[in-house]
Amino acid sequence: MQAAAEWQRAGELLAEATGQLGTAGADLVPLCSNTMHKCAEDASAPRTTERGIRRVGLLAESRRAYREVIDRLVDCGAEGIVLGCTEVELLITHEDSPVPEFPTTRLHVEAALDAALGETAPASPTNAS
Repeated sequence: MQAAAEWQRAGELLAEATGQLGTAGADLVPLCSNTMHKCAEDASAPRTTERGIRRVGLLAESRRAYREVIDRLVDCGAEGIVLGCTEVELLITHEDSPVPEFPTTRLHVEAALDAALGETAPASPTNAS
């Protein structure tokens, strides 16, 4: 559905699954996918233009390519790097970036855990990170 840009349909399936989890007693359903946030409103009821996510293997040449991109971004003034795809978090470490990196999967999991423990309010589709 992602490849076909069928975001409404994906949102409907998420809504169905979320409803089933709620019926089963779930108080919190974290959406642990950056891309699927595109249909989070459909799941609870934002469509944006489709952005492709390029999956990267754990190869030395891929790490080298990412390091080159990070270096160019830092040379242009970037003060932090968003690791916005699960595989990128596996590929890039603190040693690969001269500036802070923000691994979105880990940040989502930590936010979901905080929300589940009542330490913060759960993120809504309009303020999700």
